[in-house]
Parts: sequence; structure tokens; C-alpha cells
Amino acid sequence: MLPGSRGSGRSSLTTSRPNVASTTACPSNRGGSWRPYVALWAVRSKAAPDQVGWWAISGDLPTDYLTAAAHLKTHGDVLFAFAKQWRAAAERMRNGEHLPGYVIGDPSRAKELAPLLDSRADLLQEFGEDLNHGETAGEG
Repeated sequence: MLPGSRGSGRSSLTTSRPNVASTTACPSNRGGSWRPYVALWAVRSKAAPDQVGWWAISGDLPTDYLTAAAHLKTHGDVLFAFAKQWRAAAERMRNGEHLPGYVIGDPSRAKELAPLLDSRADLLQEFGEDLNHGETAGEG
């Protein structure tokens, strides 16, 4: 779904460049919860071009990436992985700390940004659940 379009909010996978595929979803209002614009990018591995090497996420949320792993079988699983990482980061940020080698935002604003990161993690978790339900049913 392209930003600005209306629809179910379900994702579609398209190849936009030779080495990148993307999933983009638009905001929806399901039960009163707002969803950010989200672009989920499957970046092909240089070592194995027929496989995903990295996942990247951008939109109305922090831009981030993670290494592809065998347990990330669906787009929803990838969103769960980002949500888990963000919750761990937010927990540290509340204490004025950060995960080793991982910083989101200006470290001097960590305590202020922690609840925002938690809320984005919650939304990604919900969106991932919706995506996995659709993919399981053959809709995603």
C-alpha cells in the first residue's frame, strides 16, 4: 500500500531496485489505534544475491536495520524483531543508558524518547500480528 492510498493496510512485496525489495503500509485506524507509515526493506545479500542479507525499516518511526536470520520467515516476524530490539533499547534509555553499539536518537534526550520508542514498538507488534495472520491465511 503506498502512503496516501486507502485500503486494508496489508503489505505487498515489490522489487523497486535490483538489490532491494520493499513493503510499505499506510496508516489505518483499527480500534482507535494509529499506525505510522512504515517501509520495510529486504536488502539482498552481497554474498548470496538470491537471499535477504539485511532488513531495514523507515517511515514515521526510527530508521533502523537488522541482519536477516532464519527465524525471520515473514514480514510480521521482522516487525516483531524490530519491536523486541526497540523495547530493549527503550528500557535502557529510561535509565539513561543504551544497548552496546546501538543508539536511537540523541543520547541526551534518551529519557524523553524512551516512551515514544516503546509506543512505536507496540504498533509494530500489532502490525506484525496482523501481517502474520494475513500471510498465514495466504493474504500477505
